[in-house]
Amino acid sequence: MKLFYTYDFVKGEMQLKIGNWRNADVTRLAEQVREKKLAERKGTLYLQDLGYYKQNTFEEIDKSGNYFISKVKYGVIFYDLLGNRIDLKKILSTERQNVDIKIMIGDRVWRLIGQRAPEQAIQERVKKAKRSHRENTLSDEYRQFLNYTLYITNLPEEYNFEGVFTLYRIRWQIELIFKVWKSVLKLHKIHSAKKSRVLCEVQGKLIMATILAMLYHSLNLSSPEYHSYHKIVQFGKSLAYKWALALSSGYEAHKRFLAYLLKQLARLCKKNKQKTKPRIEDRLIILTAPPSFHLEVLKVA
Repeated sequence: MKLFYTYDFVKGEMQLKIGNWRNADVTRLAEQVREKKLAERKGTLYLQDLGYYKQNTFEEIDKSGNYFISKVKYGVIFYDLLGNRIDLKKILSTERQNVDIKIMIGDRVWRLIGQRAPEQAIQERVKKAKRSHRENTLSDEYRQFLNYTLYITNLPEEYNFEGVFTLYRIRWQIELIFKVWKSVLKLHKIHSAKKSRVLCEVQGKLIMATILAMLYHSLNLSSPEYHSYHKIVQFGKSLAYKWALALSSGYEAHKRFLAYLLKQLARLCKKNKQKTKPRIEDRLIILTAPPSFHLEVLKVA
């Protein structure tokens, strides 16, 4: 099976669907954009990884008055405003520090924006590329591509690379959520081969994860302090037996348990501050010239 997961970073809303593992990520996103299942109003910002890369979907997002940021796939062909093919290899070979040029795909004008990566990051990318290609040598063109962090976006020019990069980092929250589901709830550990039992176990864990996510977002809205989703799920799991008893005792008992749980989470699950690694919430606060965005962060596992 495959979990299709959509997370609204601002409102805390989630969309979860268990789908066929054969279904392509790009198809799922295209359907959601086309059927307008994600954007309630104009100004939504879509964030997705390369598994969702599809130019037709980006065009649909742009036509509907919304925004997107996507990493660039190696080998994609871009054109300038006169219809001439852009020689990306030539641009990157100049070793310029920043790239911010207008490109045309179809009849839409977007931005190709990027920055040269730190040397340590470049070396790690090269090692990873060699492992995935199972070759010791990479082409010069591909090496030049790995030297840069590149995005395509239809965000206005008020957003420089740092602004685009900060916004794109929100997508990492999806990765953290999946990491918690696996490390704490053991979502990927199934103890049966029967379909009904597998679905029961997976759906039970997802129900718990969803309720805890709702409490997490409620805390962040009502409290001036930020809370850790990882700590919240760990604490919720530690009370699983009491939680089950409250559920079996009826609506009022479960309601009282959730009120107690919310107080404990607010007290015990605050997010730690790190001087060398600012929280994403702090990064967004200092982001310059942000328009009023409703944010959608997309990821599939």
